[in-house]
Amino acid sequence: MTMFESADNVYAYLSSFINLERRLEPQEYRLDRMHYLRKLFGYPDEAMRTIHITGSKGKGSTATLLASMFMAAGYRVGLFTSPHLLHFTERICIDNEPVREDILLPCAETLARLIPAGKPLPIADYEYPTFFELLTILAFLCYKQAGCTYAVIEVGLGGRLDTTNVICPELSIITSIELEHTEILGNTIEKIAYEKAGIIKSLTPVLSAVADPVARDIIYTKAYNSISSYYHIDALVANFQTFETRSGLQVSWSDEQGCHELTTALHGHVQARNILTAYYAGKLLGLSGAACMQGAINTTMRARFEIIERDVPIIIDGAHTEASIQNTVTTYQDLFDGPCILVFGTAQDKHSFAMLKTLKALADTAIITKPGTFKQSEPERLFNEAISLGIDAKLIPETQQAVEYALAMAKERKIPLLVCGSFYLCAIVAEHLQP
Repeated sequence: MTMFESADNVYAYLSSFINLERRLEPQEYRLDRMHYLRKLFGYPDEAMRTIHITGSKGKGSTATLLASMFMAAGYRVGLFTSPHLLHFTERICIDNEPVREDILLPCAETLARLIPAGKPLPIADYEYPTFFELLTILAFLCYKQAGCTYAVIEVGLGGRLDTTNVICPELSIITSIELEHTEILGNTIEKIAYEKAGIIKSLTPVLSAVADPVARDIIYTKAYNSISSYYHIDALVANFQTFETRSGLQVSWSDEQGCHELTTALHGHVQARNILTAYYAGKLLGLSGAACMQGAINTTMRARFEIIERDVPIIIDGAHTEASIQNTVTTYQDLFDGPCILVFGTAQDKHSFAMLKTLKALADTAIITKPGTFKQSEPERLFNEAISLGIDAKLIPETQQAVEYALAMAKERKIPLLVCGSFYLCAIVAEHLQP
C-alpha cells in the first residue's frame, strides 16, 4: 500500500516535524542528525556533483542562474532552494521545474518508511529530525532518482551548521555578507562571516562576491587555511555596467577573454552581481562562456522584483532586510515615475522601522498586514511605526483582505502596487493573482 497519493500528502508528513524545528535553540543547530540520515539512506548526495552556495543575500538567485547554465550546457541538474512561493516542490527543482510526483512520491515513501512521523532518531537524546533536515535528504533522494549529474544546493541558514553542510561540493560560493539572523548567527559582521565561511572545505575552490572588507578577509583566510583556491569576482571583472529596463536588466563587462553583454528577464542592479557570480562559477566548473550566457538569459525568478502586468503594474518582491529594501526602492525608481500603493508585512524579528523609513520614498499609501501565518508577526507595531514616520497607512491584518483592498486602490489611483517585506506575503499575493 502506498503511503502518499500526492505531493500535498508529502508536505503534510514533512510539516508534522515543523513545530519541532521551531523550538530548536541556537545551540542545537548541529550536523549529527544529518550525518545519521545520510548514512541511513546510503549517502544519496554522493550520486551527483554538488555546488554549495551561501550568503546573506543573492544566494537563491545565484543558485537559480547557475542551474540554468548547467541546463544550457545539456546537463540534468537539481536545484535546492528556499523558501517556496506557491508549493513546496519548488524547493526541489529538477531542470528548473518543481519535482514531479513520479519522482517525489517513491522517494518520500523511502524516507517515511525509515523515518515515520512521530518517531525520533536513535541518536543523542533520541531527538526528532527537523522539517528542513528531512526536506534536504528528500531532495538528495530525488536528485539521485532523477539521474542528475549536478545539484546546486542553497544553504538554508548560515553555513557552518546548516543542514546542507554535509556535502562535499565541487565549488563553494559565498555571495554577500550582512547582518541577518543575528539571534542565531551572531550580531557582528565577523561572526556572520565566520558562519558563512563554514561551508568552505579543504582543497575545494571558493568563489566569493562579498564586498564587505572585513568579511572578505575572513573568507580569504578560511580558504587559505583550507588550502582551497580562492577567486573573487572583483578580480575577474572590469568595466562592469548595468542598465535597467522594464523588460529586464542589461549587463556588460570585460575580462581576459574580451567584452561581454547580455539582457536577462531579471530586475534590479543587485542581480548583476549574482549573474557575474554564477557566470564565473560556471566557467570554473568547466562550462563554456556561451552556455553561461544562455543560461543567464533563460533565467526567470518569482518574487524577486517580479513585475506582473495587469490593469496596473503589480510588483512582488521578497525583500525583507534593510539592504534588500533599499535595492527594491532603487529599482522601482529606475523603472517607474511617481508613487505606489504599498502592501507591507514582515516577520517580527525583522528591522521593520528601517525598512518602512526607506519605503516612505515610494508609498502613496501603505497597507500594513500579516505576512501569512508561517512566521510570527506584529502588524499593529508595523502600523504604528508607519504612522510615526508620517506614512499614510491603513492596518488590515487579514492578508487576503489587505491585498484586495490595495489592488482596488491601485486601480482607482492608476498607480503601481508594490508588495514586499516577506516571501510568505508575496506567495499569498501570487496565489491571489493566479487565473
